[in-house]
Amino acid sequence: MRMFKATIYYVDEESTIRDESDFKDHLEYMFERSYGITHFEDIDKSNEFEWDDDIDINSTKAGKETYEKYFDKKVSE
Repeated sequence: MRMFKATIYYVDEESTIRDESDFKDHLEYMFERSYGITHFEDIDKSNEFEWDDDIDINSTKAGKETYEKYFDKKVSE
């Protein structure tokens, strides 16, 4: 048996996910038909930003540093 840990950056282009709890629900729904056990923790969200085709995260070459800069300033609720 093995366990895998991943960091996921998901861009909600259509703004359908309301908050961190809703995102967790979406993830759990996607995995519910799998044969693995999942646990999601430390879910965070970025500030809102405008999408543009030339935005730096619109690339398969975008790395962790590129995504992380959108989380530098936390959103207060």
